[in-house]
Parts: sequence; structure tokens; C-alpha cells
Amino acid sequence: MSMMATWIITRYSLGNQKSDLQRWLVLAMVPVVFTTRMGMLATACTLPFTLAPLGLRKRLITLGIISLAGFFVFQTETVQQKMFYSGQGTVTQAFEAGIAMISGESVIGTGFKDHSRSGMRILLQSGIERNYWFGNGANATESILVRMFRLAHPHNDWLRLQYDYGTLGMWLFAVTLAAQCLHAFFAARRLHGLSAVFMYAGASAFIPMVLYMFTDNIILYVSWFGNLQFAMLGLGYAALGHQRIDARSLTPLPVQP
Repeated sequence: MSMMATWIITRYSLGNQKSDLQRWLVLAMVPVVFTTRMGMLATACTLPFTLAPLGLRKRLITLGIISLAGFFVFQTETVQQKMFYSGQGTVTQAFEAGIAMISGESVIGTGFKDHSRSGMRILLQSGIERNYWFGNGANATESILVRMFRLAHPHNDWLRLQYDYGTLGMWLFAVTLAAQCLHAFFAARRLHGLSAVFMYAGASAFIPMVLYMFTDNIILYVSWFGNLQFAMLGLGYAALGHQRIDARSLTPLPVQP
């Protein structure tokens, strides 16, 4: 849903069609209906943080509306049951527990449902410290997690990358994502029409991708996200290449004296 939402909001940013905004709203409601926590956050972020040209005023207004709507959604019984074992908690508790879950600190006191993510982080932390820079090898998390949690991978791609490939490998991956995102963004500014939509959408999709990586294994589920994103980028770069060829063919040849 977030991949499609990225595409729709990019098209809205470039064409200003209200129907696209309505379509985005429908897509944003899907993770709310199914109560997928990171899905709600990642999809919501595709509008105010799109890399497509969207005025600051629109970004601030939509961010305010989304934040307010998110607060009311958080208070619903369905979301409260999804978030906390007791079925009741505050935004502050959820935020603090989310940070603790990612960092590996205990979240037992908050009653937050982390689905063993904090436990997996704590379990793998000693291996990270033992081989901090270069990691423990590809898929090293699997043998540990299958034995302790009956899972092949931790629900955290950043944790998996750091354990398997070390802090150096994890940061290399992050820098590569950032470099590709920036390159696609500047390339998109030279395109027009549908070609620009492909490129801006592909660049903007790195934002929900990075968010999903904190709570899931999105880089393994390439059929659902990565393939679509890089297909968009590929189409955008192909259009840019054709644009350069066309520009050269239209350049008048120098007149020989």
C-alpha cells in the first residue's frame, strides 16, 4: 500500500489532481483497517515527506492533519488492543517503547506489544559487540533465532544487517540508499510528465522503506516493495537516457569553414 501511495502522491504533487489525493486517502486507510502499526506510519509519511515538488504550506497542513488524525486513531479500541497487552496506553508510552524496542532496552514495564523484537535485539547484541565492525557472516542470525524464537530472521532489517555484516556493512548499505535517493531526486528534476513521476516516486519510496526496515524484513520481500521501486527508478533512468539522446540529436552540427 505504501508503494502505491508513494506513486499516487507523486502524481498529485506534479499534476495537482484532487482525485489523486482522494485515492491516497483510501490507500492510507488500508493499514488503519488492518491495524498494521508501521504500515500506518510509513504510508502516512508518503504525503508530507514526498520528494516530489510540493509546497511547504501543503506539507505543513497535511502533516498537521495527519498527526491529529493519527492521535484519534491511536485512541481507538482496536489500535489500543494492538499496541498494549492491557488494552490501554498513551502515545508517550508507545513512543518510548518503540525507541527501546529498536535500541534493545527492556519494554516490559510499558506493557507494549513488541512481539519479541526487543528480546531478539538483546539476544543478538552480544554477537554484534563481539564482531562489531565486520559482523558474523551472511544469515548468521538464522541459526540463533530459529533455536530461540523459531524465526529465520529478526523483524528488523537494520539489526540483521548489523549482526550479519557488521556496523560497517550496515552503514555502507545506509549510505548507498541515501546516495541512490539523492541521485534519483536530482535526476527527476530534469524530467517531465510520466517520466518524472517514475523517478520521484522511486526516490520517495526510500522513506517508507527505511521505516519498514526497523520492524520488518522488507529487503527480503522484494516482490512486494523493492522490485516495484527499482522498476520505477529503472523506467525513470531509461527516460532520462532517451532525453539526453534526443537533446544531442537536436543539437545543430558545427558549420565547417
